[in-house]
Amino acid sequence: MSRARMLYEEYQDMTVFQMLQKNAGKFQERTMLSYWRDGQAVSVTHSGFLRDVQRLAAYFDRLGLRGRRIVIDGRNTYEQLAALFAAMSMGAAAVPLCFDLQSDDLRQLFQRLTPSLVLFDEEDSDLLPELPWDGPTLACLGENSVRAILDGDGPLYQDDAGIAPEQAALILATSGSSAQPKLVVLSHLALLPHGHRELERSIFVFPIYHVALVSLIDDMANGVPNCLSSFRQAFFDIQWYQPHDIFAVPSFVSLLLKRARMGALELSTFHSITSGGAPQDPGLDEYLKERGIFFCSLYGATEISGPVVYSTPEQSRPGSVGRIGPWNEVRFSETGELLVRSKHIMLEYLGDPEATSEALENGWYHTGDVGYLDEDGFLFITGRIKNMIVLSNGENISPEAIESKLAACTEIREAVVSAQGDQLAAAVWCGEALDAETEKTVRAFIAQYNKKVPSYQAVRTIHFREEPFPKTSSGKIKR
Repeated sequence: MSRARMLYEEYQDMTVFQMLQKNAGKFQERTMLSYWRDGQAVSVTHSGFLRDVQRLAAYFDRLGLRGRRIVIDGRNTYEQLAALFAAMSMGAAAVPLCFDLQSDDLRQLFQRLTPSLVLFDEEDSDLLPELPWDGPTLACLGENSVRAILDGDGPLYQDDAGIAPEQAALILATSGSSAQPKLVVLSHLALLPHGHRELERSIFVFPIYHVALVSLIDDMANGVPNCLSSFRQAFFDIQWYQPHDIFAVPSFVSLLLKRARMGALELSTFHSITSGGAPQDPGLDEYLKERGIFFCSLYGATEISGPVVYSTPEQSRPGSVGRIGPWNEVRFSETGELLVRSKHIMLEYLGDPEATSEALENGWYHTGDVGYLDEDGFLFITGRIKNMIVLSNGENISPEAIESKLAACTEIREAVVSAQGDQLAAAVWCGEALDAETEKTVRAFIAQYNKKVPSYQAVRTIHFREEPFPKTSSGKIKR
């Protein structure tokens, strides 16, 4: 039995609170989390984290918030993280939100969520009067705050009786290209650990309102200490914490390696770098391999509560996103769409039964992605169904497959392929300083590409952009 399956079976059918109790029983005073505050490093053990969660959960319980929604300002501080787990532990649905959204977008989310408590960061306190909210609030720091509750001697929450593992625990706003984000409702079961990692320490930089939170949950169950960081704080934290792994969006990984190449950042402690959410520079894997660093590219979705696959140095294949995890079943529809079924699938899109029924069919989640499994069970993703280009000759073309070929040109930073009449066109961004020599190199590369592919896959028109493509918060290009 694989270690991933052993971990999955060890924690199955628990609530979030039961998971934290099990972690504290296994690891007790082992460090779970470290963070930098007021000029010094602070460490929290598994037992200490459980106590903090219990104290906050008891406070929320006294407010009668079981079964309600608690909005949490999604900045990566220890207080926000403890509050998020406390809300889930006592039976509320935690809703971490990005308060950096446009005020209109934030107001719309509040109207849809109708929370019973809002926990805010001091940086965002000026936003509260603008929101359609006149209910109770709780600050992170200062008087009458999360920190004050943690430092107090209030009672500890002891029993989550009556909370079913199948009930809602977490609501995440997706970052798709639609005007209004979907609100994905995840159960306790969806959040239980299901990935095995052997590391001495890692660093968590994703915001807590991102589904990457499940990677932190996995590390907690594996006893892997983490530094609670953020994209803004990461380069400083890497220097003092010296992690063995980082999980980040491709754009941040590119920035990380750019600094390393310039000599501004030391990566000697890294054993692996994990990324997902968007295509990665095809030369990255080779660059890291030369330095003894394993690059792990994950595939998953918020609706699946994180990764569908797992990948290790011993279980990897070029071009593949990994092997199907033992916690998932997969199959392909007649159109080649990947379908996934597991306990980690979302319950629903909040307030949107039509979208829910389109995404879920008899327990199977429609990913919208096209791909295939090879003979050894490695998953390859070739494109998105909604992006598929259908030509008049009946040929179906995945633009992502062609874009990955164009990315092999060192001058092309980003590319989007689309249909122009009955032919293909490519919009490319080659960096801030586009000159005649760069344009000549790109045109020559695409001309060589066209000679190697069927005529219907040839790129006939090239448009050079002056700026990068707009992207979602997970680094995906908005088409």
